[in-house]
Formats: sequence, C-alpha cells, structure tokens
Amino acid sequence: MPSYSKNEVILVRYPFSALSGVKVRPAIVVNAPHVSQDVFIVPLTSRITSLLAGEFLLADWAAAGLHVPTALKRGLYTAHETLILKRVGRLTPADAEQVDQSLRQWFRARVDRPGVGTRAQGRAMTLSGEPAEHDSGADGPPRRLFPHTGVSGA
Repeated sequence: MPSYSKNEVILVRYPFSALSGVKVRPAIVVNAPHVSQDVFIVPLTSRITSLLAGEFLLADWAAAGLHVPTALKRGLYTAHETLILKRVGRLTPADAEQVDQSLRQWFRARVDRPGVGTRAQGRAMTLSGEPAEHDSGADGPPRRLFPHTGVSGA
C-alpha cells in the first residue's frame, strides 16, 4: 500500500458527478501519513484568475512538478489511494506554509452563527435555531440535540 506524505503533489482521477467518466487533475496531499487507504487532498487548477479567499497561485509551481501556472482551489476531499495515479512533485516550504494558512482560514470561517446547528450563548441549538429539547445546561448530563436519532452533543 503506497503511503502519501503531506505537501506531495499528485495526479488524481476525479469522477464526474454522474459517474460517467473521470478527469485527471493535480491535487495536494494535506494529511500526515496514516494507515487508511483514504487521503485528504486539496485540488489544484490552471484557472488562475478570479480566485476566492484562501485560493492562491503557487509561487513555485514548476518546482512542484507542474507544467503550467497553478492555483490552489478551495475544497477538501478524500480520495481512495486507487484513484491516485502518481506523484508529480512536492511543494516548496513557502507554498506549503501558504496551503496551511489557507486551510486554517477556510476552517476558521464563521460557522458558529446562532441558529445554524450550533451552541449559542451556552445552549445547544437545533438546525432550525431552536433550543434543543433536552438541553440541561453546562453542568447537567449530555444534551440530546436530536432526540429522535439518539445523537448527543457535548
């Protein structure tokens, strides 16, 4: 079983959404080596204009084994190792640090707005923004966020 390292640039077979075929695209491995056959990847693109927050043009794309100017594309995916065709290179330390900063920025995005399946002001909330039925407060037993499913929140 091949092991892929963080910051390796790889070629991956991306299935079309209708599963009618595949495209081969570059991506960056963003997880440390582990025993799973799934690898966390961030896609790359040659479309380098109109980039979104956290997307950026790799400064050393040629050193990473890429043939054209390439940008990091917002997204985090898992790919089974059988979808990975080959390693093409490795990010430079400067580009690797920028990838880490982008991932931190994407995950730091505000998802803790009241009423969007979060805790607001110390109370468990449902996806509709209502207090959870079995919210016992910080000192009581675990909260039952979705009583009909048995899923509990901490």
